[in-house]
Amino acid sequence: MCWEFLRTQTSRRLRGNIDILIGGSHWWSIPENWPKFIMRKMASDNSHNFITTVRETARLTGVPVIHASHCAEFESDFPSVPFLKYRGQLEGHAAIIDAEGNTLAHRSKEEGEGFIIAEVEVGYNGIEEKIPDSFWLRKRGLLPTFSWIADGFFGKRWYKKNVLKN
Repeated sequence: MCWEFLRTQTSRRLRGNIDILIGGSHWWSIPENWPKFIMRKMASDNSHNFITTVRETARLTGVPVIHASHCAEFESDFPSVPFLKYRGQLEGHAAIIDAEGNTLAHRSKEEGEGFIIAEVEVGYNGIEEKIPDSFWLRKRGLLPTFSWIADGFFGKRWYKKNVLKN
């Protein structure tokens, strides 16, 4: 689901229609091979924003969230900007969160691959917390905003060229 956790429309669409949300993410860290003085604050904000967004989605949908997440270090061309190289990691944050947004179990990227277990009460809790009127649940930060725009632009071009062949 990844970016779907960050969109308010996801919470609006799901609230009252599901009993539990089982999803996952492949959330990239801020590049570790770019200048540290620029990236340090962004990296902390990015990781915090990610897990906080999953907690908020649980609270706004009123159901528990079981969130699987990849964790690994990797290198690649930077998506949509092939002359830039990316070296970083996937943020991890596998979590089981109750319908009020409380973390019942969590596994960080530092802990590596593994399992988490917790008991949850399945079902919509009926709490109608106001979902923000904005498109995004939280501010994304400069680099994630750029990535969203660039990936959308270049992704549409790639899709038309490679998938929508007449």
